Amino acid sequence: MIESLTVLTFNVRSIKNAVNQVKIIRYLKTLRPAPAAILLQEHHLSYNALREGFESAWPGACIRFAPHVLTLIPDGSPLAGRLLSSTPIVFAEAPQFDGRILRSVFHLEELDIEIINMYAPVKGEERRDFYGLLHFTAPGPKTLRIFAGDLNDCPDVSVDRVAITDRAWTPVSHWQTLLSKIAFNPLDTIRQLHPITPAFTRPHYLGRGENEKSARGRGSIIFLPVVATFALPTSNAADAEPPPALPTTSEFISRLNPTVFNDQDFVDSIPGVVDEVYRRLEGTAPLGDVYDAALRAVAAAGHARYRSTRADMRRLRAENQSVMEALEARGEHMNEAERDAYALAKSQLDQLAVKEAQWLRIRAHVPSVDSREGQSASIRTRLNRRSRQTSIVSLEDVDGTETVDMQEALGIASRHAQSLFTPDPARGDPTNARRPLLDPIRAAKCYDDDRSDPTFGRRLPLQARVALDESFNLSEVEAALKKTDSGRSPGPSGIPYELFKALPTYFAPKLLDLFNSIWEGGKMTASLAEGLVRLLPKNKPGANLKSLGAYRPITLRETTYKVLSKVLVALLL
Repeated sequence: MIESLTVLTFNVRSIKNAVNQVKIIRYLKTLRPAPAAILLQEHHLSYNALREGFESAWPGACIRFAPHVLTLIPDGSPLAGRLLSSTPIVFAEAPQFDGRILRSVFHLEELDIEIINMYAPVKGEERRDFYGLLHFTAPGPKTLRIFAGDLNDCPDVSVDRVAITDRAWTPVSHWQTLLSKIAFNPLDTIRQLHPITPAFTRPHYLGRGENEKSARGRGSIIFLPVVATFALPTSNAADAEPPPALPTTSEFISRLNPTVFNDQDFVDSIPGVVDEVYRRLEGTAPLGDVYDAALRAVAAAGHARYRSTRADMRRLRAENQSVMEALEARGEHMNEAERDAYALAKSQLDQLAVKEAQWLRIRAHVPSVDSREGQSASIRTRLNRRSRQTSIVSLEDVDGTETVDMQEALGIASRHAQSLFTPDPARGDPTNARRPLLDPIRAAKCYDDDRSDPTFGRRLPLQARVALDESFNLSEVEAALKKTDSGRSPGPSGIPYELFKALPTYFAPKLLDLFNSIWEGGKMTASLAEGLVRLLPKNKPGANLKSLGAYRPITLRETTYKVLSKVLVALLL
């Protein structure tokens, strides 16, 4: 059983030259063990010259060409003799980009291996237009798609060309445009930095020095290759048990996606949902319980709307993909009406990509995106990376024992918290040691004495005490709602601030009644008294992420609770 595939991809130069062909083939023959596939890119490949040179010297029967790319399968490759199809991609709208993509499909055991070899234009404007024409559908359930080549762009924002200003000729990045055309979730992105010019994805040609010549070879015909090895799923992967791990945050909290409140039809339906709960329960249960039940009903309706909207988006995506695939088969034979239908389907897919990015970006904490550079794929990648960084797979106790059981983990957390507030006899009595620090406070005058030191804590001024004794008013609640920020993490109910921001005049009286009920009764409702404690890793490189000492806790409180806090703070300022 084959467990992995290794793929090499790199840009070569002057491959049309017979002498350079010999050098390249000689170099490729030295690769041991032989990779599964070798992907080459060059500005202009000559099919006749390559066929004559490679067929006579290349130790492999599978050679596939396009005007800019070359895919080689060497002898000894697990893909040798497994080719199903190899098709250069043509663009009816822009024939100047024909031959920059070669799609080869191999059947390996029960898996289809799809290798897309691509050479993107170097000029930024051409690359932007080229990426704008692309559209990659999602692969089948038993397909491994490997997307590789010289993309002439940079997926790493920290070294993105757009940030480099000392060379005016340097093109900008259109990486997000490319990702917006990929209708699947990339598992990983691999990028090779050139060792001489690490700020670029390929070297520049100004001031070339001896180091660069030696790194690239005397003939300057080949760049350093990118090598990637992919693990293949086993035949019983579907039946394999996932590794044991602690539950994730999503198993305890279901956050309502705040973008549902951009749907005006849904927003208009919310008062009816809330009023129905109030009519059914008011007078039979405490006001706090009625309010909580109403929010649960809103959350249920919001999740249902989110699921239906996502289903509609998937349906529209599938319909437009089918239209484009059917018309692409006609290629240059499309008539005017078919070209219009193709353009419409492509436009709708672009709009779906942008909408999906807007639905995801709030959780990924990235700025808004425009219609040209949808970022849904990059946002998914960022979310997946953040999920991996904040997930706790297992916890270690002080004795080194490791557990993935939730109850045992809670015990470890409880003992860890107690240890933080338990004096260590070996370090003496910290209370007595720090007692002198409190002497100035004890020596201060009485709080009611005008001579009292104003730098120490005092009782609330009379005006503040009177304000807190009075009932809240509507203007105070409305002012607090205006100070809420979008995109904040909600509490256990999953209700975000966006609910109140969408209907401030409707919810302000509801919140006013609730807050006055709480203040008069002197007790929080059950939901407002609760919170979820989440552990976030500290920024400590090399920390043991199985130890609780490597995390800091934050408490996720209900948005209603935080609105009440804003009302109280405003009264005391």
